[in-house]
Amino acid sequence: MSVLNFAMFQKEEGMNISNKHKGRKYICRYCLHVYSTEKKFKEHLPKCKGLNETPQRPKVPEKDDNEKYFYNYKCMQPNPYRIIWDLEMLTEKLTPEEKTKLTSTEKLQMHKPCGYCYVVIRINSSLNYEIINHDLYRGPDALERFVLKIEDELLAIQEDLSAPADIIMAPADLEAFKEAKEC
Repeated sequence: MSVLNFAMFQKEEGMNISNKHKGRKYICRYCLHVYSTEKKFKEHLPKCKGLNETPQRPKVPEKDDNEKYFYNYKCMQPNPYRIIWDLEMLTEKLTPEEKTKLTSTEKLQMHKPCGYCYVVIRINSSLNYEIINHDLYRGPDALERFVLKIEDELLAIQEDLSAPADIIMAPADLEAFKEAKEC
């Protein structure tokens, strides 16, 4: 498992880069090169062109304008299928024996599935919604039946998505295709 850590430093002094020198370190803000003497650091500054020889200027976002949002929803490719479902549960009180059996956490009730309902919706390229399938069930084996039905729906969706779609061509496009000598 990978764990990433990030830190923000307000000043260069906050970046403690360890090396054999015990004195102050001077860090170029443009190319992040580290110098152990101020003289070498000041010699470097006029010649520095930043990373990859391109001039850079650090720009920190303003406090009120430091979040990015996604606005271009029209460029998102719609998911052709959606399944909306609801699984209903009944709560049953636990007996004292069942409470101690489970864990050290105090449990008061057990949720038992008693019914479900789902709707499969297909969205075509014109963003028209069509209900493909639906099911409503109430009974003691609701959870097992729900899982089997959803697996069947997923197989049907995979089968539909794996079939190639028909090409929609205007008559002029078909003629141009037949007369073409090269691709």
